[in-house]
Amino acid sequence: KKCFGSLVEQAGQSFWASLLKLVRSGRTMPESETTGFRVAACRVLSILSDAEVSQVEGEVEKLLQDCSTYFHSEEIGKETDWNIAVYFAPEGRLHIEEGTYIAEEREDKNVKKNKFLKDLYDDDLALETAPTRPKPVDKKAAGKAKGKAKAKAAPDGGNMTASDIEAAKIQEQSETRERIRCLVAEANFSLEILSVVSKVSKLTELIEEAVPHLMGHFMTLLTSPLTVLKARRCLRSVVLAVVEEEVLIQRRLIPEALTVAGKGWLQRDPAACGTGGAEPIAEVVLESLEIKEVLPAPTFALVLPLLLRVLRDSCFPLQKVCARALQVLEQQLELGAKVPAAKVPDVFDALSVPLLTLPPIRPAVQAAMSAAAQHLIASEEQLRRVADMFYAEEDLVRSAVISALAHLQENKNFQAGDFDALGCRAVLRLGALDEGSKDLARETLDALELGPDADLPIELVVIASSKANLTKDVQVLIAQACAEV
Repeated sequence: KKCFGSLVEQAGQSFWASLLKLVRSGRTMPESETTGFRVAACRVLSILSDAEVSQVEGEVEKLLQDCSTYFHSEEIGKETDWNIAVYFAPEGRLHIEEGTYIAEEREDKNVKKNKFLKDLYDDDLALETAPTRPKPVDKKAAGKAKGKAKAKAAPDGGNMTASDIEAAKIQEQSETRERIRCLVAEANFSLEILSVVSKVSKLTELIEEAVPHLMGHFMTLLTSPLTVLKARRCLRSVVLAVVEEEVLIQRRLIPEALTVAGKGWLQRDPAACGTGGAEPIAEVVLESLEIKEVLPAPTFALVLPLLLRVLRDSCFPLQKVCARALQVLEQQLELGAKVPAAKVPDVFDALSVPLLTLPPIRPAVQAAMSAAAQHLIASEEQLRRVADMFYAEEDLVRSAVISALAHLQENKNFQAGDFDALGCRAVLRLGALDEGSKDLARETLDALELGPDADLPIELVVIASSKANLTKDVQVLIAQACAEV
């Protein structure tokens, strides 16, 4: 501010465009640079608090887009455990996997000791190499060797010694380390930029709009040892900027809860996760969530990955937190919370797990699945994804799918004509022949006006031929439906 204070007061859009372009160039500098340019590029963003939002809005949006691009979450997520171990290993030394056997020179067994020298000079001088029997000379081979001697005057470069092989491997590991170092440097710089921008109160609305698009990147960065520390610190700044304490009392714990969920540690003891406390951190966060009213979009976007992971990992030790996750999900969908289109299939996939693993809370699962069908399905493709869950091995899943499809007639997108119900007609026909759901399926067919036509038998035949691993019960239902038509 001391350097730019006078300029900020009379700065125009061109000034901010030039300044933020200079800031973005900081990511090209290595983290080890000693000029301080990277640090200065981040800190100078604090003067955005004195700017007019209308002048910097477009440039800040570009800056946030750059951040999401240079998180390199896709590349970092694909790094193998071996490459990560190499990255953290010391430079200039060959990293070897723990537990790997390294062959060493063995004592020469073809050695005898001179007992007289042993008494005089100790063991080292008492060693005598045992005589070896000379090999018979092959005259033909000797003649050929002489003929080729001149051709082999130059040393053979293809034969590498053990030290040559080790040096080559060290060089290969150094290249891997440098490649990852460049990715991590750019990711860390982008995280630092986002953290600083999140603290500018005038730009909170821009951060709120960006959060739903950034969560996929964060879930990858939080689970990688390469970026977890910087990602967690950055996400905490974002959470404090966009989540109100009245909505989520334990908002400061969201980064740790998402880390635990992303790593699949929900069943671990809190101490083993490094989160402290007596209760699992996922349970603490969800219990402190105020859900009587619809959650703000950024808050729901931050909580949704936690909800889905809890449901996907559902089991008896997690029954309490699973019940809370179902309650939050159902109530928020009923209140109108928005779920990104790409996440709609994940919601139904996650709900199918506790339906099988937790019989005591099946009514809550079915209620959440019905709410999802009523409020989330917005295209025929999504409808087919839900309908395809009918072909599961368990009767309970089939009944739950029919129950969810029964709420399709209440779906606002369906009522508006955004998609038709043909995508679930075959499944409802099969459900109408299933003892567990026949009455509800027939009522739904009538309500949606899905009568049989010439295309239905073909559709059933395609299902029978294209779906792999259909259970015997489903095959029988398909045969009965074809016969009925």
